Amino acid sequence: MDEKEKTSVYIWEHSPDIAERISKIVIGSAYAISDSFDAPIIIIGPSITVGELANRSRILTGKKFILVFEDYNGDVLDKARVISGIIGISEINELCDTIRLVERTNSDLDTMFSGFVSKLFDILGFKGSDSPEKLWQRIYTILDTIQLGLIIIDRDEGVVSANDRARQILRSDEKLIGIGNDRFDEKFHLFPGGTVFLQSLTDADRPITFSHRFPDDRVIDISIAPIANTNEILITLEDVSEFNREREWLKSIISTINDGVLVLDKDRKLVWSNRIIKDWFGDRFEQGPVHCYDFWGSGKDVCPHCPLDSVFQRKEICRYTERYVQNGQERYYDIVAAPIQSADGSVYQVVQLARDVTDRELMIQELMSTRRNLENANLQLKKQYNTLRIMTEISDTLQRTSRLDKILHIILTAVTAKEGLGFNRAFFLLVNETTGMLEGKYAIGPSSPEEAGRIWAELSQGPRTLAETLQTYEEATQNEDTVVKKIIGSFRIPLDSDHFLIKVLKEGKTLLVNRQNQEIWEQAKDVRERLNYDDFAVVPLLSMGKSVGILIVDNMITHRQITSDDLELLRSLANHASLAIERSSLTEKLRSSHKKLEEAYDSLRENQEKLVEAEKLSTIGTMAAQVAHEIRNPLVAIGGFAKRLLNQIPDDDEKHKDIEVIWEESNKLERIIDDVLGYAKLSTKNVELADINQTIYDTLILFEPEFEERNIRIDVATSEDIPPFLFDPGQIRQVFINLIRNSLGVL
Repeated sequence: MDEKEKTSVYIWEHSPDIAERISKIVIGSAYAISDSFDAPIIIIGPSITVGELANRSRILTGKKFILVFEDYNGDVLDKARVISGIIGISEINELCDTIRLVERTNSDLDTMFSGFVSKLFDILGFKGSDSPEKLWQRIYTILDTIQLGLIIIDRDEGVVSANDRARQILRSDEKLIGIGNDRFDEKFHLFPGGTVFLQSLTDADRPITFSHRFPDDRVIDISIAPIANTNEILITLEDVSEFNREREWLKSIISTINDGVLVLDKDRKLVWSNRIIKDWFGDRFEQGPVHCYDFWGSGKDVCPHCPLDSVFQRKEICRYTERYVQNGQERYYDIVAAPIQSADGSVYQVVQLARDVTDRELMIQELMSTRRNLENANLQLKKQYNTLRIMTEISDTLQRTSRLDKILHIILTAVTAKEGLGFNRAFFLLVNETTGMLEGKYAIGPSSPEEAGRIWAELSQGPRTLAETLQTYEEATQNEDTVVKKIIGSFRIPLDSDHFLIKVLKEGKTLLVNRQNQEIWEQAKDVRERLNYDDFAVVPLLSMGKSVGILIVDNMITHRQITSDDLELLRSLANHASLAIERSSLTEKLRSSHKKLEEAYDSLRENQEKLVEAEKLSTIGTMAAQVAHEIRNPLVAIGGFAKRLLNQIPDDDEKHKDIEVIWEESNKLERIIDDVLGYAKLSTKNVELADINQTIYDTLILFEPEFEERNIRIDVATSEDIPPFLFDPGQIRQVFINLIRNSLGVL
């Protein structure tokens, strides 16, 4: 406290008689209180109201007080603490007892009030060894040094008492004591309505408090009260210019900002708030005592984990955001809460600064919503990108092979690999048009969780492309998948049956089999039993409206649910698979046709070579035939004559042997000529409509001499039902000649 600021004494109504006596004792005494005491004394009677206390609180704000009650009124005291920072003391009851004793006794009031003052001094910490005169002297010393101006005016005579502080506040060059009432009013204008106002005051009137602004903008708080049972009036003056400026400055700041300011006590009850808070929550103020949780919380009790706990307990400044719903509309407020501490360091109040950040929060929510939408869109784009990447890799990989077994392996690996669709197992059934069956062809997938763990561990060594996964998976699953191979081998279903898979194939619709669709689940009983699992997807493979096969997938190991997105991927993959399988089939047919074409080409080329050779031989044969024909006639004649001579000459004649040599050699030459003529005839085709029986008879006539010589009997059995047909009689005759000669050779 500033050294110039001294103790102030306020007397608020107690009872007319006691108020007068206390006024005389405390204010009019010649004794002084110790200079070490720096708190005003407030004496309040039972008739003071909370409202009046609030009105007078401005002269008390920021000071230390002793509050004295005749009758302890808890509500008044609590309200006084909240509004004015008034602090009670433990000796209140003891002081009140003294006041009550004064009221009940008929003894000398001066003596009793002297006792009261002594008791008051004891409470204030003064020593009781001083005489009353000395005590009054000390009181007067205080009155001359306190920051309040004290003036006692006699209604008729004017100023009868005034301390130096009063003259300083009024800035009077002359002493105030002795100035008449009219001149005093003319000079200082302190009386509302002039000196008439002084005459109108009665002992029953309560103190009148108001503020007065001087031309130099100084503001003085003035309290005017009649002294009971006397003709005197007590005037107290307090220069609150600085305080008023600070208050106006603070009020200006608070009134210009758009933030709410409120003060709460330890019970979270509202002590004070500015206009903004009332504008925000005006309806709540009409419902009785207001607490902070009426604004920010449930409206019933202190919120769990209340952030103000840290303010009251740890004296911390905390910041947080609260949500408030009014008429179905959400409002958001940023709140800064700071402690208000008493002289002993304890927190007895909290001031909150609240800012409406609804627009910001709504914008944040909108941004968060937009962010979530963007994240979802990003996820969808990533999913679509991955799908496109997978399908592109599958398509590229399928383009590099036309072998059916490789195609099936690629597709099933893409279905089951982590880099692909990620199913646990996959089964391929293909249509065999030759057998009219839907046959299981290929399957892939672990047979048990243990096998799955081993395979997936080998496949999890870093990211791979689909091509790398195909190679790795083929190595990892070598000599494995025995169970799925047995399962796929058990599928052999006639295409004309009413089996569940045949229906799917004919309808061309992808189906998800699970217990949610009981009808389909029942129809797929045979497939469920074969797979030994109840949840799976069935995808038909179609190409240009033609049924190719069936793809079955499940998650028997992980039990992951098959989603609609999975079905879309399967349908897309099925299209690639169908085209690849159809392309493989067409490629195989093309390969077979190409092979046949190559064979035909080779045969044609060989025949062309033979034709060229035949043409050459035909030319040679024609020439040889002409030569042979010219030689044959004389040769036949030679042979004939040699034969005749041989028959005429005896066997023992020496000429017989020579003629026999001539006959044999002529026969050899004749046979050679026949061969040449036969080759020539083969070289020249002469196809015509002829009778095969006649050709046979013509051939036999040539051999009649030999048949007769060797005593061979010929039986001819021909069919008269054989009609003429196209053939080369000469070449056929040569065939028969060769057959007969060969037969004669073995006889």
